[in-house]
Amino acid sequence: SLSSANLYNSQTPPTRPYVIPFNQDRDAVCNACIELLKHLWPLLQNAFNLFKSDEKKVEKLCRLLKYSIKTTRTAFAPLLNDLLQIIISSFQSQRHSSFPYLVSICVDHFGYDQQYHALFGNVLQVLASTVCASLTTIEIHTQQHDLVEDFFEMTHRYLLQCPSVLLNSSSLQQIIECGIIGLHIPQREASSAVMQFFSSLIAHGID
Repeated sequence: SLSSANLYNSQTPPTRPYVIPFNQDRDAVCNACIELLKHLWPLLQNAFNLFKSDEKKVEKLCRLLKYSIKTTRTAFAPLLNDLLQIIISSFQSQRHSSFPYLVSICVDHFGYDQQYHALFGNVLQVLASTVCASLTTIEIHTQQHDLVEDFFEMTHRYLLQCPSVLLNSSSLQQIIECGIIGLHIPQREASSAVMQFFSSLIAHGID
């Protein structure tokens, strides 16, 4: 098909068989998975570009990367910067809720490490400015409740794993103002995410 053909370009490496040694130790499995991901990375980048307007396909791509990170854990580090750059560029044109959700997974696994704080700070600033500029009324919050839920769940993960990144961010006031509007959102999951963010923020203020 045209879509399948467009996934491949001159920079896409030729496919070759990979065997994931699941009967071996964890390090061997992680290394094999990372080698496979590196090999497929140009294909994944092309897929994000090609399907960026298709929310369902983007969700599946993000789910693939979520499980990749959960499987490989810190071994995913060499690909972290490239992944976050994809999220930044993609989210600015298409505000799919899968992107802040995937950032949450990254923060869970790498937020404790200070060497990534500047990178996570940049991601937070871009996502927050994009989200807060669009979620300006309770009606918009209600219509985009999945985005509200995943964005404020992401900010909560920041407060859990790397609180200084969010607390020192120039976007904090913007996020708080956006969250105040979202306090009145009728969807339970989205409302819970907003309340969780404010609860964690207040707890840090008390500490």
